[in-house]
Amino acid sequence: MSDTHYFTAKRCALLAALFAPLLVQLVWLVHNTQLPVADADEQMQSSYLLYHYLQGWEISKFLRKLYVIRGGQWRPTAYYLVQFPFMLISGGNLMFAVAGATLACTLVTCFYIQRLLCLTLAPWSAALGTALLGLMGIVQWPGTMLGFSESAFLPAVLAACYHLLRSDGMRDAHQCRYMVCATVFAFMVRPVEAAMHLAPIFIVYLCVLWRRGQVTGQVLASIALSALVTFSLLLLAGMFHHGAILSSEIYTDPARGHMFNLLTIAIVALTAAGLALQAGVSLWRYYKTARAPAVSYGLHSFAAIYLAIALFYFPYVTKLVEWVYMCSFGTMALANQRPPVVNILTDYLLIPSGAVPFMAITITGLFSFFFCGKESRRFLVQQPLLYLLCVIPLTLIMVLVSPQFQLRKATVILTVWLLVLLVPALMPGRFEHIRKVLIALLAAIQCAYTLWISLGHPLTQPVSYITGTAAPLMVTERPNPNDVLTDFLYANAVRHHYCAIGLTISTDNANIVDPFLLSALARIRDNPADVSYPFVSAFSDESLQRFLQGKNRAFLLIHDTPGSFNQSDAESEHFRQKIKESTGAPNDIFDFSLALLYSEGKLSARKSECIMLDGLHKQACLFEITTPAPQVH
Repeated sequence: MSDTHYFTAKRCALLAALFAPLLVQLVWLVHNTQLPVADADEQMQSSYLLYHYLQGWEISKFLRKLYVIRGGQWRPTAYYLVQFPFMLISGGNLMFAVAGATLACTLVTCFYIQRLLCLTLAPWSAALGTALLGLMGIVQWPGTMLGFSESAFLPAVLAACYHLLRSDGMRDAHQCRYMVCATVFAFMVRPVEAAMHLAPIFIVYLCVLWRRGQVTGQVLASIALSALVTFSLLLLAGMFHHGAILSSEIYTDPARGHMFNLLTIAIVALTAAGLALQAGVSLWRYYKTARAPAVSYGLHSFAAIYLAIALFYFPYVTKLVEWVYMCSFGTMALANQRPPVVNILTDYLLIPSGAVPFMAITITGLFSFFFCGKESRRFLVQQPLLYLLCVIPLTLIMVLVSPQFQLRKATVILTVWLLVLLVPALMPGRFEHIRKVLIALLAAIQCAYTLWISLGHPLTQPVSYITGTAAPLMVTERPNPNDVLTDFLYANAVRHHYCAIGLTISTDNANIVDPFLLSALARIRDNPADVSYPFVSAFSDESLQRFLQGKNRAFLLIHDTPGSFNQSDAESEHFRQKIKESTGAPNDIFDFSLALLYSEGKLSARKSECIMLDGLHKQACLFEITTPAPQVH
């Protein structure tokens, strides 16, 4: 009879650490009725279209769309590949696919947190640290919203770091392969953030290997130049897409577009100079032999990473470049005002993780490090886990200076910071039992708090500051208002034979009703009308005129007062005030401007049908654009 026991204490601790966060997150997903909103809708819609092609046995179209379906997305990334297997398993169930992908990402995140902690800690201590981090909002909801690609980006970064640290100086071929796969996947889901987070770790790690004599300077130069060549080729392809036709915002916005182009030229020039220098060094080394270092797969690994990234993004490099431009130099970056530094430190760094768990782990970890023995301190300083701290400085700078890097971009560095500090907090030494009891108590409180949120209980602002606010807004309305409006638009499109319906839904008025989600649901549920959202980077009278004179035969507005949308002075004054108070979001101004024009009787449109959204205490009205071609008087 075998003495092997499968359910040992070590394995039970690991299972508890991995599945406790999943069970709590599953409770949240069961109570929630809201599908992903905003940019996440594109990824969900892409995964559904792949399922639709495969279900209809359109194999050739499925195989082609598997790669090129990103062409219709705002961000040409690949998070839809994570949702697609769950879409296939569930038979096209949108909520199941989104929930399954979310749980899978959380499971992988917790697994790699546990593996990273096990590099230094005993299994029991690593399981305790994994349970605490896994129950925090920054790990369960790194995208701070349901269905955002950051939920897959965090485990990819942790996996790349873990396999890099286990690669034995990049001499273990298996670990290098895993590191390449994780790094490529990180770039596939969040290319800019992947470069910001992983490049500093790779640079420091390779420099340490060079200092130890495990790689040569020529290998380092080749890796760096290969990165510059790949980046330069992608930028040049984006600049000269379709020959000399330069029609993107980069070139129609000369002031900031000129700066972007100069940056591109500088990178290309640096690459050319580096290639020339590399050729000279190679020629010199040809006549002078050097001591060969130990076998390393560093150059091969990074060559594979560069090749995979180039192949993945090359067909859509124009979209990628335009996306990077608009978020860094363009109108989207200018529309977002940077808040004061104090607000950034509290709202985007301290509050997402919660003041209590963040301060408790930080103080306990630093106290343990500085008051442990000299041998223990030397042991901690030599641990490979410290390489993860290289993620923090560059990303932290971007969080402080760029609104695009706040909130969802800060969750990764918060996770890394707390992960590293959990090591001294849980290691053997002085006050070991007190420290572990404190961490266990903190994990129990975090579990109770997270479960309370997952059951749908609202949070007051002071409590959310203390315990964290990274969980998405839960919607428990049944039926969901987006489903109600989808059916409403379908019925009217069939009844009135609309060919196109425009969505101009204000975030102020609609709250949980999202124009991106409505547009995606209309396509998925075969609405005969083209239900679309007028996406523009900035509102103007010309864009409003184009919307009214375009293909749309009707448009939808939502208001927070029943019996609204009347032609009266009171309504006109209400919407004038709304426009003045608007934060500048184009959909808000579209919504308020159309409502204002209708209330003043200056719009060639008539109110067709309305529906009450009872759970939201709002009214949605469909306006039919009259003929001849509508115009603003």
